[in-house]
Amino acid sequence: MRVTVAVLTAFLAVLSTAAAEYPIKGEVSGTFEVRVEVSPGTQVDAGEYAVVPGKEYLYLVMVEKDDLASSGEFKTQPFLVPVPMKKVEVCGSLVKFPNGLDEVFAAYCLNPMGRHPRGEMVVPKWSEIEARYVGIKVVTTEGTHTEERHLTTEWVKAVCDRVDGVVDPKEWKRDSQTIVWMTEAAIPERVNVDTKARIDVNATVQVNAQAFFDINRSELKELAEAGDEMARQLLEFFSSKEELERMIDTARDALNFVEQHLNDVVTAAQTAKEVYETAKGVLGKVPVPPIVTATALVALAIFGRRP
Repeated sequence: MRVTVAVLTAFLAVLSTAAAEYPIKGEVSGTFEVRVEVSPGTQVDAGEYAVVPGKEYLYLVMVEKDDLASSGEFKTQPFLVPVPMKKVEVCGSLVKFPNGLDEVFAAYCLNPMGRHPRGEMVVPKWSEIEARYVGIKVVTTEGTHTEERHLTTEWVKAVCDRVDGVVDPKEWKRDSQTIVWMTEAAIPERVNVDTKARIDVNATVQVNAQAFFDINRSELKELAEAGDEMARQLLEFFSSKEELERMIDTARDALNFVEQHLNDVVTAAQTAKEVYETAKGVLGKVPVPPIVTATALVALAIFGRRP
């Protein structure tokens, strides 16, 4: 009997430790929303757990729990979840939830190159994710390439500082999502590196939005056909041509944000193709000899590639 009691006590202690390991957790409750659950009086150290206090919001980095067992690139998309600061108390690095949380908040994808999460989400410790990374495609005048962004405290804070007040905790917004992606693309892996990239904002938004839809459409189809209701809802979104077009249309908002708030790390640039199309539209209205038009187009394309 004593052995049984001892084993049961040890088992309950393990369960208690496991529950306390992730004091902030949640569940994907919609296409781009998470129900966040925190017990009243819970207190976490922002230096230990992936939370970032901002001026308007407390940012939670939420990861699908099953993905934490992996390494390297996240298989699923980590979420950036803004919580109004009025719901928490911040004292130094400590963040307290006096009344707890049991509320649905909008969630913004930190990785357009991964599968959309569907299950249990948790706020991990920084030590669990600092070696993990997300991928984002960046288009410059030199071409398209995929860059890694490791989820270090420094980099995540730099992103949160830039988008504070841009995202909306009440409702997921396409323009806010594209701004998050562009901010990730613009802020370098080593935040303090003194470099300035020439990024084509429109093309970067388009290529990431396309990957965002393509990857998830293929990942979700089998699950939806097997009867997974959340997968069905997500598949409906990611199979919509109109939704993709609306996402791409928000590139103008991202461009404006880059020009106003990211001009110290990125210069918005046109690709040679866009320069060509612009020139063709203008020169096509002017009666000039073909050789002059051809020369002008070549020159514009060359200058368009220069940093």
